[in-house]
Amino acid sequence: MGKFARLFFDKISMRVIYEEMPEPDDLFELCEAVYIYRNQRKLDKENTLYDLLIRIYRSPETLIKITGAKLKYTEKVEK
Repeated sequence: MGKFARLFFDKISMRVIYEEMPEPDDLFELCEAVYIYRNQRKLDKENTLYDLLIRIYRSPETLIKITGAKLKYTEKVEK
C-alpha cells in the first residue's frame, strides 16, 4: 500500500503547477499555434511562439497572470 501511495504522489509538487491551472485556454491556443505553424513549415513563426511559450512556463508570475490566480480546488470548496 505504501509503494502505491508513493508512486501516486511521486513528484506531485512538480506536476501541481500545471494540473491546477484554472484557465489554461490561452496556453492551449499558443500550443495549437506552434503546432499549426510547424505543419505549415513556417518555422520562424513557430520558433518565435515556442520561445514565448517556454518563457511563460519559466516565469511563475507570468503563468499566473495568463491562467488566473484562483486555484481549481478552492473554487470547488467555495461552491
